[in-house]
Amino acid sequence: MSKITKLRQGLGVAALLAVLATPTVQAMPGGGMMGGHHGGGPGGPRVEHMLDLVDASDSQRQQIQQIMKEAAQDSRAQRESLQQLHQQGRKLFTAATLDAAAIESLRQQTQLIHEQLSRRMSQAMLAAAQVLTPEQRAKMGERMAQREARRAERKHQHESARGGNAKAP
Repeated sequence: MSKITKLRQGLGVAALLAVLATPTVQAMPGGGMMGGHHGGGPGGPRVEHMLDLVDASDSQRQQIQQIMKEAAQDSRAQRESLQQLHQQGRKLFTAATLDAAAIESLRQQTQLIHEQLSRRMSQAMLAAAQVLTPEQRAKMGERMAQREARRAERKHQHESARGGNAKAP
């Protein structure tokens, strides 16, 4: 197998994994903005931190943790399906002959599961927000806006350090 063929296959695998992984992390309970698998109870340490910032009561914390726990349980089958699709994608993109129809089918299946996960996560976030008072939600919104501004500033600094809007190699 030539170096160019190996490079194309490697880039194909990388592209597929990037497409498959990014929305999944954002949509999954326990992933994206709702925390990770780093302890801190259902929803993870980011949720706990935000609840600290808005002075959530013990009752609110328990309700929100239960909402996040249920959302994670409800989404388990979809996350497992995505893992299987990731494995299929690796096989498809590393096969000697690329099957465009199979790759497209895999993309469509993946997109459907992402939509299901996103819908469930939105439901959980809405339910959690309804537990908080309007004042707590406003305070949380302010903190999120501050975090977004810091993130944008870091991005700008990173791009400036690279000489403008140039992308990393």
